[in-house]
Amino acid sequence: MDPLSATANIVAVLVVSIQSCSFLVKFFRDLADAPPEVRHNAIWLGILHSTFGELRSLVVDPRFGDVQAQLPVGFASRLADCQAGLGEMEARIRRIDRDLRGGRMLQTWTKVKYSLTSEQLLAKFSGRIQLYQSAFTVDLITIQL
Repeated sequence: MDPLSATANIVAVLVVSIQSCSFLVKFFRDLADAPPEVRHNAIWLGILHSTFGELRSLVVDPRFGDVQAQLPVGFASRLADCQAGLGEMEARIRRIDRDLRGGRMLQTWTKVKYSLTSEQLLAKFSGRIQLYQSAFTVDLITIQL
Protein backbone atom coordinates (compact mmCIF):
# COMPACT_ATOMS: atom_id res chain seq x y z
CA MET A 1 0.00 0.00 0.00
CA ASP A 2 1.45 3.35 -0.98
CA PRO A 3 1.91 6.02 1.75
CA LEU A 4 -0.96 8.20 0.49
CA SER A 5 -3.40 5.27 0.52
CA ALA A 6 -2.24 4.21 3.96
CA THR A 7 -2.64 7.75 5.29
CA ALA A 8 -6.09 8.05 3.69
CA ASN A 9 -7.07 4.75 5.32
CA ILE A 10 -5.92 5.97 8.74
CA VAL A 11 -7.81 9.24 8.29
CA ALA A 12 -10.96 7.32 7.29
CA VAL A 13 -10.74 5.07 10.37
CA LEU A 14 -10.11 8.11 12.59
CA VAL A 15 -13.18 9.89 11.15
CA VAL A 16 -15.41 6.85 11.74
CA SER A 17 -13.98 6.49 15.26
CA ILE A 18 -14.69 10.15 15.99
CA GLN A 19 -18.29 9.70 14.82
CA SER A 20 -18.73 6.57 16.95
CA CYS A 21 -17.31 8.34 20.00
CA SER A 22 -19.67 11.29 19.47
CA PHE A 23 -22.71 9.04 19.28
CA LEU A 24 -21.69 7.01 22.35
CA VAL A 25 -20.82 10.12 24.39
CA LYS A 26 -24.26 11.55 23.72
CA PHE A 27 -25.94 8.27 24.60
CA PHE A 28 -24.13 7.85 27.94
CA ARG A 29 -24.62 11.52 28.86
CA ASP A 30 -28.34 11.42 28.08
CA LEU A 31 -28.97 8.14 29.89
CA ALA A 32 -31.19 8.86 32.86
CA ASP A 33 -30.59 7.30 36.30
CA ALA A 34 -27.39 5.47 35.30
CA PRO A 35 -24.86 4.79 38.05
CA PRO A 36 -21.68 6.89 38.02
CA GLU A 37 -19.53 4.07 36.62
CA VAL A 38 -21.79 3.91 33.56
CA ARG A 39 -21.95 7.66 33.05
CA HIS A 40 -18.17 7.73 33.43
CA ASN A 41 -17.96 6.15 29.97
CA ALA A 42 -19.03 9.47 28.46
CA ILE A 43 -15.98 11.13 30.02
CA TRP A 44 -13.53 8.54 28.71
CA LEU A 45 -15.16 8.51 25.28
CA GLY A 46 -15.03 12.31 25.18
CA ILE A 47 -11.31 12.25 25.93
CA LEU A 48 -10.76 9.54 23.30
CA HIS A 49 -12.79 11.62 20.82
CA SER A 50 -10.52 14.60 21.49
CA THR A 51 -7.37 12.48 21.09
CA PHE A 52 -8.66 11.11 17.79
CA GLY A 53 -9.35 14.67 16.62
CA GLU A 54 -5.79 15.69 17.42
CA LEU A 55 -4.39 12.60 15.70
CA ARG A 56 -6.50 13.32 12.63
CA SER A 57 -5.21 16.90 12.52
CA LEU A 58 -1.62 15.67 12.65
CA VAL A 59 -2.14 12.99 10.02
CA VAL A 60 -3.61 15.47 7.50
CA ASP A 61 -1.12 18.25 8.30
CA PRO A 62 1.25 18.54 5.32
CA ARG A 63 4.01 19.82 7.62
CA PHE A 64 4.36 16.32 9.02
CA GLY A 65 5.31 14.91 5.63
CA ASP A 66 5.38 11.12 5.68
CA VAL A 67 3.17 10.51 8.70
CA GLN A 68 3.37 6.77 8.13
CA ALA A 69 7.05 6.83 9.05
CA GLN A 70 6.26 8.67 12.29
CA LEU A 71 3.45 6.43 13.50
CA PRO A 72 4.38 4.15 16.39
CA VAL A 73 4.61 0.43 15.73
CA GLY A 74 1.20 -1.20 15.88
CA PHE A 75 -0.71 2.08 15.56
CA ALA A 76 -2.82 1.04 12.55
CA SER A 77 -3.82 -2.30 14.04
CA ARG A 78 -4.56 -0.73 17.44
CA LEU A 79 -6.71 1.89 15.69
CA ALA A 80 -8.57 -0.80 13.73
CA ASP A 81 -9.18 -2.82 16.91
CA CYS A 82 -10.44 0.26 18.72
CA GLN A 83 -12.76 1.16 15.84
CA ALA A 84 -14.12 -2.38 15.81
CA GLY A 85 -14.90 -2.14 19.54
CA LEU A 86 -16.49 1.28 19.16
CA GLY A 87 -18.48 0.11 16.14
CA GLU A 88 -19.73 -2.98 17.95
CA MET A 89 -20.90 -0.94 20.94
CA GLU A 90 -22.41 1.74 18.70
CA ALA A 91 -24.40 -0.87 16.76
CA ARG A 92 -25.68 -2.42 19.98
CA ILE A 93 -26.61 0.98 21.44
CA ARG A 94 -28.34 2.04 18.22
CA ARG A 95 -30.51 -1.11 18.39
CA ILE A 96 -31.36 -0.41 22.03
CA ASP A 97 -32.03 3.25 21.25
CA ARG A 98 -34.29 2.35 18.31
CA ASP A 99 -36.23 -0.15 20.43
CA LEU A 100 -36.71 2.34 23.25
CA ARG A 101 -37.72 5.18 20.95
CA GLY A 102 -40.07 2.89 19.05
CA GLY A 103 -41.87 2.18 22.31
CA ARG A 104 -41.77 5.88 23.23
CA MET A 105 -40.06 5.03 26.49
CA LEU A 106 -37.60 7.23 28.29
CA GLN A 107 -34.06 5.96 27.98
CA THR A 108 -33.30 4.99 31.52
CA TRP A 109 -30.55 2.84 32.89
CA THR A 110 -33.18 0.51 34.34
CA LYS A 111 -34.43 -0.29 30.83
CA VAL A 112 -31.04 -0.32 29.10
CA LYS A 113 -28.93 -2.28 31.57
CA TYR A 114 -30.41 -5.64 30.69
CA SER A 115 -29.22 -5.23 27.10
CA LEU A 116 -25.67 -4.44 28.21
CA THR A 117 -25.11 -6.85 31.07
CA SER A 118 -24.47 -9.97 29.02
CA GLU A 119 -20.92 -11.18 29.50
CA GLN A 120 -20.15 -8.01 31.42
CA LEU A 121 -20.10 -6.22 28.07
CA LEU A 122 -20.16 -2.72 29.51
CA ALA A 123 -17.38 -3.38 32.02
CA LYS A 124 -15.17 -4.85 29.29
CA PHE A 125 -15.95 -1.93 26.99
CA SER A 126 -15.10 0.60 29.71
CA GLY A 127 -11.76 -1.07 30.38
CA ARG A 128 -10.87 -1.24 26.70
CA ILE A 129 -11.75 2.44 26.14
CA GLN A 130 -9.48 3.49 28.99
CA LEU A 131 -6.61 1.35 27.65
CA TYR A 132 -7.05 2.69 24.12
CA GLN A 133 -7.18 6.25 25.38
CA SER A 134 -3.89 5.77 27.23
CA ALA A 135 -2.22 4.12 24.24
CA PHE A 136 -3.40 6.74 21.74
CA THR A 137 -2.30 9.56 24.04
CA VAL A 138 1.20 8.05 24.07
CA ASP A 139 1.01 7.68 20.26
CA LEU A 140 -0.01 11.32 19.93
CA ILE A 141 2.90 12.47 22.08
CA THR A 142 5.30 10.23 20.13
CA ILE A 143 4.14 11.64 16.79
CA GLN A 144 4.46 15.21 18.05
CA LEU A 145 8.08 14.67 19.11
